[in-house]
Amino acid sequence: MPFDAIAPSLATRLHYIGIEPVAPELLHTHKLREACQHPGSWWYHHRHLADGVISALFSCGAVSFIFGLVLAMTFGGLVWSSLALGGLSLLLLLLFSGVLLGRLVLLGPATWIEGDVVWEEVPPTISAMAQHVLHKVPGCTVVIGRLTQDVQVLDPYLVLRRDGEEVCLGVWDGDTIMYQASLR
Repeated sequence: MPFDAIAPSLATRLHYIGIEPVAPELLHTHKLREACQHPGSWWYHHRHLADGVISALFSCGAVSFIFGLVLAMTFGGLVWSSLALGGLSLLLLLLFSGVLLGRLVLLGPATWIEGDVVWEEVPPTISAMAQHVLHKVPGCTVVIGRLTQDVQVLDPYLVLRRDGEEVCLGVWDGDTIMYQASLR
């Protein structure tokens, strides 16, 4: 058809049905700000040092325990017994802190991951607006973006895509809606 090239954009279609989406600049700055606020722990970025420090502490604890125990049994004395007790204490500290069991959590940097929508995770007002748009504007794809740091999901957002265009309907954090498309 000759007028296919002048089909209205997705933002224009939303405007026709009375919805003003979240400004693209607002979503972009929000994504940058949140990613900068969750850069990953110092230990994550220096995990090669963490391995070295844990190995050194374990070695010091084991050597002092064995050395102190042997000397305390051979020569007796409070100094050697204290050395053995200090080494054992260091080993127990590493064991019970979870370091030796591999339970040390090194939070990595947060990354944005987009995927399919689970409607139960979306706040009701944003979900209702998205369902309304899907009914009125055919050919839209709904995508949820999640800022994920290890297994924790921070600030998700909901966008609609159609023919290479993207509009944001909302950004939330738990029960708090940070940004939401407005109805006119």
